Amino acid sequence: KFTSTLHQDQELQLDEDSEKLTEIQRINLSSSKSKLQRKLKNRHLQMIAIASSIGSGLLIGIGAALATAGPGGVLIAWGLSGISILCTTQAMAELAVTFP
Repeated sequence: KFTSTLHQDQELQLDEDSEKLTEIQRINLSSSKSKLQRKLKNRHLQMIAIASSIGSGLLIGIGAALATAGPGGVLIAWGLSGISILCTTQAMAELAVTFP
């Protein structure tokens, strides 16, 4: 049997096969047995932020932008996108330091 503390600080004996368990209690029991750990580092968060910021639209949509704005407009747009991505990665870095 497993012991889980409820919101009212009452202890409840939980059996894994019990039909009285709620779905969240079952998920908590199964995740407590997992050997996974939180090991995302700052560089991992930065790569996730960059990938989500860039996306495929920036790379695919460059053809139409090049035809409309020309090479100067595309360079300006890429510069603004780069500044936006830099801000996003810096925010992710701050979050990684604040909540390790």
